[in-house]
Amino acid sequence: LVIDVGELYPETSNLRLRGRIEGRRVVPYFSRAQIDQGLAAVAGKEIAWVDDPVELFFLQVQGSGRVKLDTGEPVHFVGETLNAKVVGTYLFGGGMAGAQASWSVSRSQGSYSPPKNSGYTFGDLEALGAYDPYDFGWGGRRWGGKPNDGFSPSGEGILDNRGVLSFSVKLEPGELKGPVTYLFNGNVTDLNRQRQWVNASVVAHASSRYVGLKVDTPFVKEGSQVKLFARSVDLDGNVTTEKPTVELVRRKWVKTKENGRWLHKEEEEKVGSCELAKDATGDWACVTTLPSAGDYALRATVKDPQGRPSVSAARVYCHGKAFSPWFRPGRNSEVELSSDKTHYNPGESAQVLIKSQFPRSYGLLTVECEGRRELRVLDFEGALHTEQLTVPQGVEPNLVVRVALVRGRVKPEELGVPEDDPDDRGRPSFAAAATTLTVDKT
Repeated sequence: LVIDVGELYPETSNLRLRGRIEGRRVVPYFSRAQIDQGLAAVAGKEIAWVDDPVELFFLQVQGSGRVKLDTGEPVHFVGETLNAKVVGTYLFGGGMAGAQASWSVSRSQGSYSPPKNSGYTFGDLEALGAYDPYDFGWGGRRWGGKPNDGFSPSGEGILDNRGVLSFSVKLEPGELKGPVTYLFNGNVTDLNRQRQWVNASVVAHASSRYVGLKVDTPFVKEGSQVKLFARSVDLDGNVTTEKPTVELVRRKWVKTKENGRWLHKEEEEKVGSCELAKDATGDWACVTTLPSAGDYALRATVKDPQGRPSVSAARVYCHGKAFSPWFRPGRNSEVELSSDKTHYNPGESAQVLIKSQFPRSYGLLTVECEGRRELRVLDFEGALHTEQLTVPQGVEPNLVVRVALVRGRVKPEELGVPEDDPDDRGRPSFAAAATTLTVDKT
């Protein structure tokens, strides 16, 4: 029973009363619990059967229809217009004609790794999560990047006779680089006033080509060489003929005072290039020298036939005595550890990179597996230092490396910071960290 009381009370013209007649009264329809208790005379009026009580429960509580988002073609590129649909259908197959529907879209930094290219890295440093490109102030890190980039298209409407609401969205990238992920949200309110939600995500590519990178080692000593391997591939991971270009950049934190508050920004300085040539494997390769300690990136660019660029970067740490301070908001008393590989075999050598914020560090390194296996005393200069370990037998599935460092007070001029440094980075400090090396069975 459906009652339209809009003629009597115009202010309720958008409402419908649904229920059942009991005597001379209109009362609410039976609840799910009442139906299960046998209070509703529905025996012999079944329209469908299910063989799973859990599925029956979801059919009862989720309503009488299904909703889906159709985002069109499987491959999309930033800048194009995407034609999408909110589709509502009843369980018996008919369209939910006349139902109210709405939709909205948001975007975020995306990532994409073409298949068939194991061991290669795709994407620039922002897409890989290597650093947050936005400023840092007294409030610490702005988790999630910019709070609102102004991209929030949305709309609403009524499903047509087929149960479809069509809409279009231009896939604008804004300030995002490389692939961009767009999240589509839709909901439909059926004639029983039950609302159902659905979402779908789309990765829009910046180019039909991606450049994959790998280095022979992620850690080198200042003045040493690093070899880069590169390849251009299409979206399916097939190698193409385009030759990438490569530049070497040094990344560092710079502190500035703006409008009475200190900001920390990560800046890049181009320090060289790397000319690629075909090697024996058929990949492009080049060798470059890292002149001094610091945090470097080898950044490669390739363009597709339409001239759209794609960028990837391989990060390389260069350790040595030169002090190359790195900054992490709210984490000034921390040390970070990185390993040169993701998996090791017993007897294999492992390099562990220690990233310290101290110009000179003293401390201890322990290697542990069901107790301490090794203890080392650390005494090194500079922000980056490596320790070479031999993975012992019988430590599967993992080996834990711990580092604890101490430092006395350091004068501001030794750190290259102003006398009124608000972070007081020269104060006595302690830092500790741990990392786990995954060890495979031989």
